[in-house]
Amino acid sequence: MRKNLLKSSGFPMPVDPNHDLGRIAWAASDSWYIKCVFKSNGKQLGFTWHQMINTQPDGTQFVSLESVFMNATDDVWIHKNAAIPVSDTANADADRLNVFTPYGGVTGDMQGMNLTYDFEGQRIDVHLTPTGEIEHQGATGLMDYGSLQSYEYGLVNMAATGTVTIDGVTYPLEEGSAWFDRQYGTLNQKQEPPLFVPGVASWLWLGIDNLTNQGGAVSFGDIYNPGSRMSFATFLHTDGTEVNVDADIKYDDIWTSSKTGFSYPRTISIDVPTEDFNVKLTSMAHTEDIEFVMPGENKGLSGCQCLFKMSGAYHGKKLNHACIVETIGDLCGEA
Repeated sequence: MRKNLLKSSGFPMPVDPNHDLGRIAWAASDSWYIKCVFKSNGKQLGFTWHQMINTQPDGTQFVSLESVFMNATDDVWIHKNAAIPVSDTANADADRLNVFTPYGGVTGDMQGMNLTYDFEGQRIDVHLTPTGEIEHQGATGLMDYGSLQSYEYGLVNMAATGTVTIDGVTYPLEEGSAWFDRQYGTLNQKQEPPLFVPGVASWLWLGIDNLTNQGGAVSFGDIYNPGSRMSFATFLHTDGTEVNVDADIKYDDIWTSSKTGFSYPRTISIDVPTEDFNVKLTSMAHTEDIEFVMPGENKGLSGCQCLFKMSGAYHGKKLNHACIVETIGDLCGEA
C-alpha cells in the first residue's frame, strides 16, 4: 500500500487517554482526581477524591491522598488526607488503571471505572460510566506553566451510580455526574527563576460539564504567581472541537480564614463573551469547615473544595446545576 493511502491518525496529541490511565514512570507528579455532584433524599451532595504520587529530588516517593465529603444541605464538610510511602499496598499500575492504597482506590478503563474508598467511616462505592467525551486541558492536553509542564485531560459528563456514606448516613446517588481528571507532569528547567511554584502560587480550578443537553464541558484556570495572573478557559464543544479563550473571572463577598489567614470568595462571576458564556457561582457553605489546612511548610497548598450553586447561561441555555470549585492558596489576598 502506498503511504498516501494510509488513514490519518489525526492531530498529534501529547496525551493518550487510553494508555495514560496507568502510572507514568518519568512523571515527578502523577495524579488521579474524581469529582462528583449528586442528589439523594432531597439533599445536595458531592465528593472529591484525589490520589497523587510525588517523586522528591532525592528519589523518595510517596502517595498523597485527599478527599472531601460534601453535604451542602446540612452544611457538613469532611476532609480526609494522608501521606503514605509508595509500597506494594500504596501505588498505581503502569499498564492499566489500578490506583490503590489501604483505603481503596480506582480501577477500570475507558468503558467503566469503579471507585471504592473507606477512610474512618467516610465511604465511596460508585461506578462511573464514560461517555466518550474527553476534555484536553489547553485543547491539546499540555500546558506549560514555566516551571512545570502539565499533561492533563478529563473524562467529562460521566454517569455516576452507587452509594456514598457521609457522617454515618449512606446516600444512594441520584442524578450523579462525575469528572475524572488525569494529570501528570515534570519540572521544566528552561526558565529561572521558576514562574509557577506550588505553595507560592495560588489558583482556582473549575470544571463544568453538561453545558447542553447533548454534553459539552469547560474547564477554567485562574493562576496567580507573584505579580502576575493567568485567567483562561478550555471549552469542549459537543462536536468534539476544543478551543482556548480568555476568561473574565471576578470574586466577591470575600472571607478570610481564621486558621490560615487566606482569603476566599463566596461568589464568583465568570464571563466569556466569545463563547456566549456567563455565570454566577454562589457558595453553598456557611462555615469555614470547607477549608483544608496543610501542615508545616505545605501551608501554601491549603485551600477549599466546595459546592457552588450556578446560575447563568451558555448559548442561551440556562445553567442552574451545582458544581465543585477548587481554590488553593491565598486566592483573594494581596498581590
